[in-house]
Amino acid sequence: MKLLHVTDFHGNRRWFQWVAGHAEEYDLIAFTGDFLDIFGTESLGVQARWITAWARALPRPLLWCEGNHDVESKDAPVSSGRWLERLPGAKKFSASGHLELMGHSFVRINWRDPIPQLRGGDIIVSHAGPAGSFTTTSKNGGMDTGKALLCRRDMLKFKRPRGPRGPDCRRGSL
Repeated sequence: MKLLHVTDFHGNRRWFQWVAGHAEEYDLIAFTGDFLDIFGTESLGVQARWITAWARALPRPLLWCEGNHDVESKDAPVSSGRWLERLPGAKKFSASGHLELMGHSFVRINWRDPIPQLRGGDIIVSHAGPAGSFTTTSKNGGMDTGKALLCRRDMLKFKRPRGPRGPDCRRGSL
């Protein structure tokens, strides 16, 4: 399976167009959140409409999860998160958060949701990475936006790659 994984486009139409233009080169597209630009000049409703049309027009299956910018705004339709229900694949995941597709098990972890029970071999589709990881910790030592359970060794069945890691993963303190 050839998977294209993208994230954090924040309403950048050029990036969405690039994915649409290259989608047929892949078997599956995974978008791990932050479709919307909540600080931009284009209204969230307009963004939600064209992003939904973009997603529906893709020639390949789209797996996605919500990011914080897709649900954390007081403006409709973002405040309810209901706009996401119109995206392809919204109802494909089971109540356990799993989806069997192309011989693989995927699990979606939305921004506001707890981590479902993971099974060996699950491919995780999540906006937030493991707590304490390089990409989830701010440079000035402030807030960590990662998911602590994704860092636990008993939750994951693979060897962690070497490289920059935050304190939780490095010390195995979870």
